[in-house]
Amino acid sequence: MGEVVAEIINWIFISILFDTIIKIPGYWIASLLFKSKEDRSNVQEINLDGLLSVCCGLLFWAVIGGIGYKFYQV
Repeated sequence: MGEVVAEIINWIFISILFDTIIKIPGYWIASLLFKSKEDRSNVQEINLDGLLSVCCGLLFWAVIGGIGYKFYQV
């Protein structure tokens, strides 16, 4: 029974939290920053599951946390 609960918690953390909180904002930011509207042939395709989306998502939340911490200090 404990293994089933652990699998459910693992699925909730990885699928729901990681995908929606980190990957989706990261994909949105990466697509805004790295897609050129004039010349799309030289731009590599940005993938939702790619490393660029994850890095942009983590950077986004680091910036949000830094801004929140700065406002908390005031």
